[in-house]
Amino acid sequence: MLPPDSAEVFETTISKYWYVNGFIYIVTKKGTPPDLETHIKDIESFKKRAGNKKVCAIMEINESTPTSKEIRDYNSKELADLFKAVAFIIHKPLMKILASLYLGFTKSKFPIKMCSDENEAREWIKQYL
Repeated sequence: MLPPDSAEVFETTISKYWYVNGFIYIVTKKGTPPDLETHIKDIESFKKRAGNKKVCAIMEINESTPTSKEIRDYNSKELADLFKAVAFIIHKPLMKILASLYLGFTKSKFPIKMCSDENEAREWIKQYL
């Protein structure tokens, strides 16, 4: 997933993201998992750039870095204030299995769907705009 030339691209320790047509597009990248303090700063940056409003996210997680239980616990509480809905784009079979397991054990406070491509993700998430 690539941003359009007109989009301003932001980076965190584990992702690149941009806003287009009411969506936030997030592409995870390989790297060292952040500590909790860095992760909190990254989430606060997302919130600030979103105008502290809930957004719909299309997130490509093929290069996702495993995070600590501490960060997963933080996310389960805080991300409900950031996202209306999230469409995950996953191409790698192993990542699909890991995402399914994680989502199976986690109770999300917003709708989530695993998608095969950007078009499927966009079509599904439009209902939450």
